Amino acid sequence: MTRIRTLAVAVVAATLTTTPLAAQSTASASLAVTGKVVNPISLSVTAPLDFGGMFVGTPKAIAADATGSGRFTVNGEAGAAISVTLQMPTTVSSTGGATIPLSNWSYVVGSTAALTGTSPVSFSPTAGTPISATLGGSSGVGHLYFGVGATASPSATAANGTYTATGQITVAYVGM
Repeated sequence: MTRIRTLAVAVVAATLTTTPLAAQSTASASLAVTGKVVNPISLSVTAPLDFGGMFVGTPKAIAADATGSGRFTVNGEAGAAISVTLQMPTTVSSTGGATIPLSNWSYVVGSTAALTGTSPVSFSPTAGTPISATLGGSSGVGHLYFGVGATASPSATAANGTYTATGQITVAYVGM
């Protein structure tokens, strides 16, 4: 019996030394909650892409930073990353159904409306590949200025008249 008592005491002693002390019944921490109100993103087209008068059989190119280029401005939170997607037409059409192909699309991005010191970048008008950019400024409202150009190639038999088409510009904040 002494042996059973000794064994029982040893088991109880081992259990007491390996069992943790009473666990804390509650714990708490503070969680910070933050938010930031930002300027809404906006887009304004300031000039259409305008080829003006064209001669049959003679291509006419408008550079993205030249007179006649399509122009638009993006406004929003200064310093914010944005994505701009351009989907442009591949032809312009007359009311009678005649078409003139458009090619060699390019864009420029600048911190001023003059678009000086910028280099044109070619893009696929139908791919809708986003352009990554950052709105200028460090606080308040930021701005970016864009110019879009292309080449119109009327055929030697192009009919007289006005030709039109519409492109689509989409802008969005990235990571907000």
